[in-house]
Parts: sequence; C-alpha cells; structure tokens
Amino acid sequence: MLYHLHSLVIEDPANDNTSFVVTDENKKVLTDLKYYLARIPGEYDYRKGIAFNGSVGTGKTMILEMIKRCIFDLWAKELTIFTAPYIKDEFYREDHDRASVAHQAKVYPFLGINDIGLERATVKGDELIRDVLYERFERRLYTFITTNLSVSQLYRRYEYNDAVGRMTDRFKHMFNYVKLSGASFR
Repeated sequence: MLYHLHSLVIEDPANDNTSFVVTDENKKVLTDLKYYLARIPGEYDYRKGIAFNGSVGTGKTMILEMIKRCIFDLWAKELTIFTAPYIKDEFYREDHDRASVAHQAKVYPFLGINDIGLERATVKGDELIRDVLYERFERRLYTFITTNLSVSQLYRRYEYNDAVGRMTDRFKHMFNYVKLSGASFR
C-alpha cells in the first residue's frame, strides 16, 4: 500500500536505494509520514499539509516527491509541485496569462511548493506566494512546502505588514512542521 515510503523505511535497512538515504535523522520522519499518508492518527495531523524545513541537501524535495507518489497511490489525487520561484516568475512574465499560474496554484486540491523563500523578494515583499498560501488556507486545501528557512524566518518573510500575525496563525493551522537535519546528501 505505502510502497514508496515502506520500501525506504522497512525494506531498505542497508540504504541500497541510490536516490535516497535513510539515516537516523530521517527514519522517524519517514515512519511518521507513513501514518500520516494512511490517515492514521500519529505524530502529524493528517488534516493539515506539511512544511519541511532544514538545511540544503537533507532530502526535503525527495520526500516531497515520495509524498506525491503516495498521495496518488492512496488518495487517488494528484499532487502538483511547483517551485516558489517558478510561480513568481511565471506570474510576472509579460507574454504569459498572469492570472493562470497564480490561480492554478490557489485552487489545486493538493499542491507542493518547493523552495519557499528562494524566490526573489519584491519591493512590496513576497505578496504573491503569501497570497497563494493565504488563499489555500481559506479554501482548506492540502499544501506541502519545502524551505531552508527556519519556522520563525518563514513567519517573518510571509507575514502581512500589519503586525498582527495573520499568516503566522494561519500557518500554524495549515501545516505540520517537520525539520530535516543531518549532512547534505549531495
């Protein structure tokens, strides 16, 4: 049933999988994700998405790709994954329908946004990605993100300029926070 995660956590104790290494640091995360994806109560609330954070090379993007395969296997849905810079760059391209990329990102039932915080900041701040996340919260859509930012940096980067904590509060209700640590796999 959970082939993609099960094979890594249970059937690959020698780390023979060439594309992902199971380490002491990530084994518990992968085990907890099995329960999450099967919608079994556990460490992560399966009614929320997941925000993976950690330093570069710790496997955040690869785990997001595994979740994509598992969601398709288990929930009969598709997880669409964009990078945050792609969403922002596509929105600001002059020869592109400006509304389509941002609109799609706001309405996909399952969306992964890789490398949140990597997109260039604008004069007005990071309003496009923030607005996508805000709309996804309002629609109660599953959202998965990866970032190199700490949780407090994430809050500061995407907070509205009104200093009341709107996005911080929404993020707490929108995401399970999963920190990945260890040496870079690259």
